[in-house]
Amino acid sequence: MEWHAYGTSTQFRLISENVLQLLIDKNVGKVVADTTHLPIIAADDQQWVIEDWLPRTIEAGFRACGMVNSRFYFNRVAVENVVNRVTSDKFRVEYFDSQAAAKEWLKSL
Repeated sequence: MEWHAYGTSTQFRLISENVLQLLIDKNVGKVVADTTHLPIIAADDQQWVIEDWLPRTIEAGFRACGMVNSRFYFNRVAVENVVNRVTSDKFRVEYFDSQAAAKEWLKSL
């Protein structure tokens, strides 16, 4: 999953729902999320991810995410805020500076 630019809240949630459906359809439990070019996640969308989307993805079998850091400071902080507020021993996130490093970590799991 690679974000290229800012989108509206509706676009962000629609894409996130499509990703969830793809994870379910393909029975995928590990993902590289490249947020290098994603400038910000709005506060309402952060809350939605924490309270709604991530719990459903974890329930569907999503276990690990190799997160490629955003170039944008405020988005890095937003992503870390979301991850730090998710409490599940079934879900792991690690942060990387490249897709290659994130993929290597996921292969090791």
